[in-house]
Amino acid sequence: MKRIVLIAAGFEKHCLRLQPWRYLCEVAAQLQQHGHAVTIISTGTDPASLLYGIPIIRLSSIAAHPRNHALQAALHACQPDVVLWHLGKTSMLHGHYHYPGALNIGIFTSPLYHLAQLRTIGMGRLLKNYELGAMHLVGALIPQRIFQHGYQRQQLDHVVVQTQTTKAQLIDLGIAAHDITVLAPGVDSDWLTKPTHETDGRTALGFHATDHVLVYFGSPAPLRGLHTLLHAFSAARRQHPSLRLLILSRRHPRELQRADAQLGRLFQQSEIAPYVRIVSGYLPSQELVRHVALGDSVVLPFDLVPSDAPLSLLEAHALGKPLITTDISCLPEFAAYGPHVLAEAANPPSLQQALLASSQHRYRPPTTPSLVQSWTEMGTQWHHLLGQ
Repeated sequence: MKRIVLIAAGFEKHCLRLQPWRYLCEVAAQLQQHGHAVTIISTGTDPASLLYGIPIIRLSSIAAHPRNHALQAALHACQPDVVLWHLGKTSMLHGHYHYPGALNIGIFTSPLYHLAQLRTIGMGRLLKNYELGAMHLVGALIPQRIFQHGYQRQQLDHVVVQTQTTKAQLIDLGIAAHDITVLAPGVDSDWLTKPTHETDGRTALGFHATDHVLVYFGSPAPLRGLHTLLHAFSAARRQHPSLRLLILSRRHPRELQRADAQLGRLFQQSEIAPYVRIVSGYLPSQELVRHVALGDSVVLPFDLVPSDAPLSLLEAHALGKPLITTDISCLPEFAAYGPHVLAEAANPPSLQQALLASSQHRYRPPTTPSLVQSWTEMGTQWHHLLGQ
């Protein structure tokens, strides 16, 4: 048994369904299941001392270590054998992520972009959607030598990433391959128990047996690619009239209201409105699985991947659904877990061709790819990494 401290900002309950917090929370929970004593140190205002059964210490800030005396005091009180530091590319510009006497592991969850990739998306769009785009723009501006100097100063013992894509990029930035381990995320057990293909469910949504139903599930935030999809879908329908689209707009009541309202107005004025169904709201897990299972294929056309690693691709593969996604960040890596077609990110004509190619292809009967794992399996991998 080891005493483990996970340090990450923003551990609030409404964030825990999103990456990277879902991964971080599962790491903590799974290690606790393996008998380790885990404590989370985070920011936030929630007064509860436990987060899903895991002790949590709230500080006003976890930045500027080791000059942050409150963080130093919290670490000293925990006396950790292992400290897990949540990091991104910009983390190397500030702070020192090393606690003496402990094994210090960085969990690096930031996708790495080149400026050319971000220009393709559009600098104006990135700045307009600064919550998702600004940090990646700053990261792309960091010179390699500055990143290398910052990393060497950290004195980390190891780095964990969720994808081979990010590992390869960190190696290119100068981190030794043997210092990086890939521990991919898992999916909830609901996704690993495939529901039956419900004809009644499709009929209730207004779809017919001869329709080819594409399913989008995720946030209505603009950089998730939903607007790109609508343009591509409209063009693809002219060549393939049986195409239909089911949008599961996943947001809580007070989230992304403007984006969801904009989506509704767009459909009221659109010629594709009769061929699209929207289910807005954050469906319970089993209901979400049932809705996604109604589709013939899943389309997740990210314009930008905000954080490693999107779970929706793995969830689609777990159901055995053919996947249509884009060529940005780690998406090609996860797409390769099963049948898929890639399009260029933020490119409606390219996505249109991908929709047509996927809808006209005869796929084999769906099977759960062996590369899609449960969170329990991921937890076992973490347990072994820490030497049990």
